[in-house]
Amino acid sequence: MRSFQQKPHFLPMAAEVPFGTPDATGKTRIPAIQIKTSDGNTVAFSGRIDRIDVLETADGKKYFMIVDNKMSNKEVKQNSIVAGLQLQLPLYIRAARLGLDGYEAAGGLYQPIKDVLVASEDTDQINTQIDKELQTSGMILDEELVQEAAKPVRIARRLDTNDTVSAVSADEMYAVEDCAIGAVADRVTLIYRGEVSPKPVKDGMESPCTWCDHPNACKHDSTIPGCKIVEIDHKRRIEITQL
Repeated sequence: MRSFQQKPHFLPMAAEVPFGTPDATGKTRIPAIQIKTSDGNTVAFSGRIDRIDVLETADGKKYFMIVDNKMSNKEVKQNSIVAGLQLQLPLYIRAARLGLDGYEAAGGLYQPIKDVLVASEDTDQINTQIDKELQTSGMILDEELVQEAAKPVRIARRLDTNDTVSAVSADEMYAVEDCAIGAVADRVTLIYRGEVSPKPVKDGMESPCTWCDHPNACKHDSTIPGCKIVEIDHKRRIEITQL
């Protein structure tokens, strides 16, 4: 809370913000994302953003930050976005761009929301563990002013070769958003063409089939030749320019 008292600092503007649908007053303040498919169709993509924080600097510049609440810790992975997963955050950023005139995108953050139990009576140890468990992650502009105003969030640019998206330039952020929109367009195109065969993707330790609610309708069987679960490799970044 002490960090929020510093100025300038990102402060909550609104929570549960709909885009593409009316808000509590009956007005659609943020339009739907219009996604065009390769077949020439247009799909209106709508949703609801957990929270939007805003920042106004002394020289009049305005920024917005998307905050997406999660039950567990998560990082933005470029290969997951390419595979059609983790589309939520970049699409929320693009939606806010369309609806918040005069604001620049500062990024999007995953905020863990969970109870943290620490088996200790040492105050410092308890606070350290809580900070670790509730550490915010995500994609943020690699600009000093934005980074300072987002404290206690600390996201540095990754210099390694894996696919984690962290501190980025404005152009890089826009490219990630475009990648997410492209992933939606590709899948909508397939649905229009009637191509709805199951193609599960494994992103992490757990198979997607373990939490699927429709195994009887899916009929996916990994024992059949050519019918397998695709596993995402996060060690090698798939560059967006390769798509």
